[in-house]
Amino acid sequence: MTRVFLGWEKPLPELAAESLLSAAEVGEGQAIDLSDTLVVVQTRQAARVLKTYLAEIARERELELAAPLVVPPHFLLNLGTEGVSVASRIEVRLAWIKVLRDCDLGQLEAVFPVSPAERDYAWASRVGRLLAGVQQGLGEVGLTIAQAAQSLSGDADYPEPERWQQLSRLEQAVAQVLGDEGLVLPELARQAALASGVQLPAEIKRLLVIGTPDPVKATVPILEQLGANGIPIEVAVFAPESMADKFDAWGRPLSGYWSGEHRISLDESQTPIHLVTRPAVMADGIANLAASVQSSSDQGVGESLTIGALDEDANFYLKRELAERGIAHFDPAGTSLESTGSLKRKDRATTPLPTNIGVTECDLGGAGCWQWLCRRHLPRLLVARFHLRSY
Repeated sequence: MTRVFLGWEKPLPELAAESLLSAAEVGEGQAIDLSDTLVVVQTRQAARVLKTYLAEIARERELELAAPLVVPPHFLLNLGTEGVSVASRIEVRLAWIKVLRDCDLGQLEAVFPVSPAERDYAWASRVGRLLAGVQQGLGEVGLTIAQAAQSLSGDADYPEPERWQQLSRLEQAVAQVLGDEGLVLPELARQAALASGVQLPAEIKRLLVIGTPDPVKATVPILEQLGANGIPIEVAVFAPESMADKFDAWGRPLSGYWSGEHRISLDESQTPIHLVTRPAVMADGIANLAASVQSSSDQGVGESLTIGALDEDANFYLKRELAERGIAHFDPAGTSLESTGSLKRKDRATTPLPTNIGVTECDLGGAGCWQWLCRRHLPRLLVARFHLRSY
C-alpha cells in the first residue's frame, strides 16, 4: 500500500479528479480509460461529487473518459457475498421485530429489566431498530454481538456479562428466523467471504482510497488481503508531500504534531476563519459582525446581511444573541438551510445571489463553497466564516 499526496490548495474532489486524469498520461483530445480503477470514497454523495468533477475536467480538456468505479467503503464489505442470499437491512429489522414479539422476556431480564406496558409492534419496531443498529455497528468492526460478548469476556472489567449473553441469544434467534427464509446475516456472510478469500471484479486492476482517513475497520483486512493478492492499493492524502511525516499510512493527521503549536498558513487576502469553542461564542462573533453591518449600512441589517446556519443548536444561540442586542432578524420557519436541502450542493449552485449582500457562513464547510462564493460574487461580497472547534 502506497500513499499519494494531492496537496490542499484546491477542494479534495477537484484534486482527486485531476490526479486520476493526470495519471493516465494522454494528450489533449485523446481517450482516458479508468474503467480498471476502483475508487473508494467516504460516502455515496462524495462519489457523485468526484464523478461530476471528472466529467467536467474531461470536458474542459476535450478528453473522452471511461470513468472509474467510485464506491463507498461498504462496497468492500460485500465482496465475495454475491452468491449468498444476504438479508437486507429491512429484512434484518423485521426479523428482530418478530423475535422481540415472540421471545420470553422473563428469560431476558438483564436486557429488559422492566417489561413494556404494551408489547406491540410499535415497541418491537423501536427496540428492534436500536438492537439492529448495535449489530450493524459491531459488524463494521468485523464482529457479531456474540463475538463481541466473547471478546469482552476476557476483560477483567467486562461490563454486564449477563446482558451481553442474553443479547447474543437474541441475535442467534434473529439468525434462525432469517435462516428459515433462506437468508444470512450480513455480518456472517462477510466473515465467510473474507475467510474464503475476497476478490475484486475481474476488470479491476487498481484500487485508490480517497478522502477516507478513518476506514471502516472491517474493510482493513479486506484491503490487506487484496494487496497481498497483488492489487496495487494507493491511499490519497489531502496534504502536500512535504508533510508526509505528519500523516500515518491511512492519511490520518498525527495528533502529536497537529495538536501542538503548528498553524496552517492561510491566504491573508481572504477574510479570516474564526475558530470558536462553543455555539454561544460563535453567536457572539456573528452578532458583532451584524452590529457592524447595521451601523455602516443605510439599508439596515435585514437587507444587507444573510446568515446561513446549518446547525439548529447554533440557531438557538444566534437568535437569542441577536434578540438581546436588538438586532432585527428573520428565520424562515425556524429551520436550518441544511434541513431544507437548500445548500446540499452549495458548490454547484446555479441561482445567483444578489451582489450587494454580505454572507456570514456558519460552518458551511469546505473549500468548494468558499471558492464558489469568492469566484462568483467578489468584489462586492463580504464573507466571514465561523467554525466550531472542539478542544
